[in-house]
Amino acid sequence: MSVDSTHNWDRYDLNALDAVPDIVRNQLATNVRMSPIIVDAICATLSRRIPLIREIRDSVSLHLALVRV
Repeated sequence: MSVDSTHNWDRYDLNALDAVPDIVRNQLATNVRMSPIIVDAICATLSRRIPLIREIRDSVSLHLALVRV
């Protein structure tokens, strides 16, 4: 992800991401062919990615703030 595409983090509501693993779990649970183990793995991966996205946002914001100084 380039800095140019994320220079304005205000346009992203990262708080909305908190609900994504539960939404995905509910959607995948409707597929009877999907193993619960796979559903858990997908949701766990999503749960780990959300803090990573926030970390990227914070580091890009810090970098941009330092560049402006």
